[in-house]
Amino acid sequence: MSFSEAFLLPTNTTSPFSTIGSHVDYLMQAVAPGPAVKSALENVQSSNLCYGVFMNLAVNDQERQQSIVRILRQKLERFEPRLGRVKKITMKEDKAGNLVEFDIDAEVIIDGAMTELNLETCLSLLDQKIEENSKI
Repeated sequence: MSFSEAFLLPTNTTSPFSTIGSHVDYLMQAVAPGPAVKSALENVQSSNLCYGVFMNLAVNDQERQQSIVRILRQKLERFEPRLGRVKKITMKEDKAGNLVEFDIDAEVIIDGAMTELNLETCLSLLDQKIEENSKI
Protein backbone atom coordinates (compact mmCIF):
# COMPACT_ATOMS: atom_id res chain seq x y z
CA MET A 1 0.00 0.00 0.00
CA SER A 2 1.15 3.49 -0.64
CA PHE A 3 0.35 7.13 -0.12
CA SER A 4 -1.05 7.33 -3.66
CA GLU A 5 -3.43 4.39 -3.12
CA ALA A 6 -4.75 5.98 0.06
CA PHE A 7 -5.24 9.51 -1.21
CA LEU A 8 -5.12 9.69 -5.00
CA LEU A 9 -7.29 6.79 -6.18
CA PRO A 10 -11.07 7.08 -6.18
CA THR A 11 -12.87 5.18 -3.44
CA ASN A 12 -15.63 2.67 -4.16
CA THR A 13 -17.51 3.39 -0.96
CA THR A 14 -19.92 6.11 0.00
CA SER A 15 -19.70 5.56 3.76
CA PRO A 16 -17.31 7.95 5.51
CA PHE A 17 -16.67 5.26 8.15
CA SER A 18 -15.56 2.77 5.48
CA THR A 19 -13.36 5.39 3.83
CA ILE A 20 -11.69 6.27 7.12
CA GLY A 21 -11.21 2.58 7.93
CA SER A 22 -9.62 2.01 4.51
CA HIS A 23 -7.28 4.97 4.95
CA VAL A 24 -6.19 3.71 8.37
CA ASP A 25 -5.55 0.27 6.87
CA TYR A 26 -3.47 1.84 4.06
CA LEU A 27 -1.47 3.81 6.61
CA MET A 28 -0.74 0.74 8.70
CA GLN A 29 0.28 -1.32 5.66
CA ALA A 30 2.60 1.36 4.30
CA VAL A 31 6.09 0.70 5.53
CA ALA A 32 7.65 4.01 6.46
CA PRO A 33 11.21 4.35 5.19
CA GLY A 34 12.17 5.56 8.64
CA PRO A 35 14.35 8.56 7.79
CA ALA A 36 15.26 10.76 10.69
CA VAL A 37 13.28 13.94 10.04
CA LYS A 38 13.93 16.72 12.50
CA SER A 39 10.95 18.15 14.37
CA ALA A 40 11.70 21.60 12.95
CA LEU A 41 10.75 20.27 9.49
CA GLU A 42 7.03 20.14 10.20
CA ASN A 43 5.95 20.15 6.55
CA VAL A 44 8.29 17.29 5.70
CA GLN A 45 6.89 15.26 8.60
CA SER A 46 3.43 15.68 7.06
CA SER A 47 4.57 14.72 3.55
CA ASN A 48 4.46 11.36 1.83
CA LEU A 49 8.12 10.88 2.75
CA CYS A 50 6.97 10.06 6.29
CA TYR A 51 3.69 8.32 5.35
CA GLY A 52 3.38 4.87 6.89
CA VAL A 53 4.20 3.21 10.16
CA PHE A 54 7.55 1.61 10.84
CA MET A 55 6.83 -1.67 12.58
CA ASN A 56 9.68 -3.08 14.54
CA LEU A 57 8.72 -6.73 14.58
CA ALA A 58 9.91 -7.36 18.13
CA VAL A 59 6.65 -6.30 19.77
CA ASN A 60 6.77 -8.62 22.78
CA ASP A 61 8.57 -5.92 24.70
CA GLN A 62 6.09 -3.61 26.51
CA GLU A 63 8.26 -0.55 25.92
CA ARG A 64 8.38 -1.33 22.19
CA GLN A 65 4.60 -1.71 22.08
CA GLN A 66 4.14 1.66 23.75
CA SER A 67 6.51 3.21 21.21
CA ILE A 68 4.58 1.70 18.27
CA VAL A 69 1.26 2.89 19.73
CA ARG A 70 2.64 6.41 20.25
CA ILE A 71 3.99 6.58 16.68
CA LEU A 72 0.73 5.19 15.27
CA ARG A 73 -1.24 7.83 17.19
CA GLN A 74 0.99 10.58 15.76
CA LYS A 75 0.61 9.22 12.21
CA LEU A 76 -3.18 8.95 12.56
CA GLU A 77 -3.41 12.54 13.78
CA ARG A 78 -1.17 13.74 10.96
CA PHE A 79 -2.59 11.76 8.02
CA GLU A 80 -6.27 11.23 8.91
CA PRO A 81 -7.63 14.68 9.82
CA ARG A 82 -11.22 13.41 10.09
CA LEU A 83 -10.23 11.77 13.35
CA GLY A 84 -11.02 14.46 15.89
CA ARG A 85 -9.38 12.68 18.80
CA VAL A 86 -7.77 9.27 19.11
CA LYS A 87 -8.95 8.10 22.51
CA LYS A 88 -7.27 4.72 22.83
CA ILE A 89 -5.03 2.39 20.85
CA THR A 90 -4.35 -1.10 22.11
CA MET A 91 -2.32 -3.81 20.47
CA LYS A 92 -1.79 -7.46 21.17
CA GLU A 93 0.19 -10.17 19.47
CA ASP A 94 -1.01 -13.70 18.77
CA LYS A 95 0.73 -16.62 20.48
CA ALA A 96 2.56 -17.68 17.33
CA GLY A 97 3.93 -14.16 16.85
CA ASN A 98 2.53 -13.84 13.33
CA LEU A 99 -0.23 -11.25 13.83
CA VAL A 100 -0.71 -8.04 15.75
CA GLU A 101 -4.22 -6.82 16.44
CA PHE A 102 -4.85 -3.10 16.81
CA ASP A 103 -8.00 -1.75 18.43
CA ILE A 104 -8.44 1.98 17.85
CA ASP A 105 -11.13 4.07 19.56
CA ALA A 106 -11.51 7.57 18.22
CA GLU A 107 -13.92 10.40 17.67
CA VAL A 108 -14.51 11.17 14.02
CA ILE A 109 -15.81 14.40 12.53
CA ILE A 110 -18.51 13.79 9.92
CA ASP A 111 -20.61 16.65 8.61
CA GLY A 112 -19.43 18.82 11.48
CA ALA A 113 -20.57 16.39 14.20
CA MET A 114 -18.43 14.16 16.42
CA THR A 115 -19.20 10.43 16.26
CA GLU A 116 -17.57 7.48 17.99
CA LEU A 117 -15.55 5.12 15.79
CA ASN A 118 -13.94 1.79 16.62
CA LEU A 119 -11.49 0.18 14.21
CA GLU A 120 -10.12 -3.33 14.66
CA THR A 121 -7.26 -4.32 12.40
CA CYS A 122 -5.07 -7.41 12.28
CA LEU A 123 -1.67 -6.88 10.72
CA SER A 124 0.62 -9.69 9.60
CA LEU A 125 4.12 -9.37 11.02
CA LEU A 126 5.48 -11.34 8.06
CA ASP A 127 4.61 -8.84 5.34
CA GLN A 128 2.89 -5.94 7.17
CA LYS A 129 -0.37 -6.53 5.32
CA ILE A 130 -3.89 -6.43 6.74
CA GLU A 131 -5.27 -9.90 7.44
CA GLU A 132 -8.96 -9.91 6.53
CA ASN A 133 -11.33 -11.72 8.90
CA SER A 134 -8.56 -12.50 11.39
CA LYS A 135 -9.08 -12.21 15.09
CA ILE A 136 -6.57 -12.93 17.82
